[in-house]
Amino acid sequence: MTKLKSTTYKFVSSIGFIGLSKFLKIIVTFFVSILVIRHLNPDIYGVYVFAIAVTSFFFTFVKLGIAPIVVIDLTHDPKKKLEIISTAIYLKLFASLFAFAVLTVCVIILEKDYLIRICIILVGSSIFFQFHDIFKTQFEYEIKGKEIFVATIIHSYFSSILKLIAIANNASVEIFCIILIIDHFIHLLLYLAFDRFSIFRNKLQKFDLTRAKSILSRSWPLLIASFGVIFYMRIDQVMIKIFLGAEEVGYYSAVVKLSESANFIASALVAGIFPLLVKINSNSDKDFQYIMLGLYRSTLFVSICISLFIFIFNEQIINILFGIKYAKSAPVLAIYCWSIILVFMGLLSTKWMIISDNRKLIAVSTFSGAISNIFLNIYLIPLYGMEGAAYATLISYSFSAIIFDVFYSSLHKNLKFKILSLNLLPLPNFIFDVYKRLKSHN
Repeated sequence: MTKLKSTTYKFVSSIGFIGLSKFLKIIVTFFVSILVIRHLNPDIYGVYVFAIAVTSFFFTFVKLGIAPIVVIDLTHDPKKKLEIISTAIYLKLFASLFAFAVLTVCVIILEKDYLIRICIILVGSSIFFQFHDIFKTQFEYEIKGKEIFVATIIHSYFSSILKLIAIANNASVEIFCIILIIDHFIHLLLYLAFDRFSIFRNKLQKFDLTRAKSILSRSWPLLIASFGVIFYMRIDQVMIKIFLGAEEVGYYSAVVKLSESANFIASALVAGIFPLLVKINSNSDKDFQYIMLGLYRSTLFVSICISLFIFIFNEQIINILFGIKYAKSAPVLAIYCWSIILVFMGLLSTKWMIISDNRKLIAVSTFSGAISNIFLNIYLIPLYGMEGAAYATLISYSFSAIIFDVFYSSLHKNLKFKILSLNLLPLPNFIFDVYKRLKSHN
């Protein structure tokens, strides 16, 4: 465990900044989102969310699943840093042009509602600023948590202020779509500034076709898995729009917003700790297994606490946050809140599968779960309405996060972690042990 001591402190310091930035962003955007939801009312908010849901599939494509591959390549071949980052940026730019063209054609042909069409194209145009996550990946690798912290906080606060101004001036839904464009642009601009705009000096001069093929050949399973995740997160909203209408999308999406706020906590922690897990795994398998089991127990405990609280107080939460006009959302929240446990576990499980070179199984797991979610929605929404969509999400999450591991022997070790994590009694000892290591490092 001595090697673990020498690397943990720097990573934990950076993770602390990344986690804090995510936490502050969640707090600010969460409360501003509540005001936006109350301002737009269920029917118009449904249009707004539907536009975001549709464009999210194209945003996922633009990500290409390459961020974890970039981290791994930078770790194994740091001397080729410029080539790796530059190639990744070019790949995302090419993907953005293609995705926006396809999105625009699809919207013009398939969507008849003028307001929805305008909102989708407006939100979709921010796709050209999506490569900011490459800079974030670079900063995470370089342990520059402070820069990520500042960039996240500034763009979150700026976007929130614009939304508050829009609410105060009784702005239309189109204005909120334009604010989303500004939000992504500012986020990219901040990362460019912290990188001293080196993209214009050298990063656009080092595209390597061989490197691009190598990245894409390893990232496609993660891309498919990402599509599976976005299907989980958004397809229910799309299908509710098809079966029930935009107003029901508004009710349902208020619930999703609450759950996503909790899920972002896990996403921030897991994303921040990923470089550390890669480092530990390359040094010691014993240390890696110890840390993974402790992380599974930690995420399980936190997610159970969050889900139980929401389940008990679902009606009060909806009434206080969104008002009585969103009362129809409460029964959905009582069901949907339990998906938080499965999302927390699934995020950590995905990182384990990446590190253990089971990327293809990530794609199979997530995509098969997403397909089951679609069929469950088709069956359950007509029968049970919005509650049916929540049940579909819960069942499909369970399949991908837990049941899928049973069918592949290479995932049995991961399944063992999940089963052992149900025993939370050793958790205090794990937390105390990590605390002692950090204290001794100081």
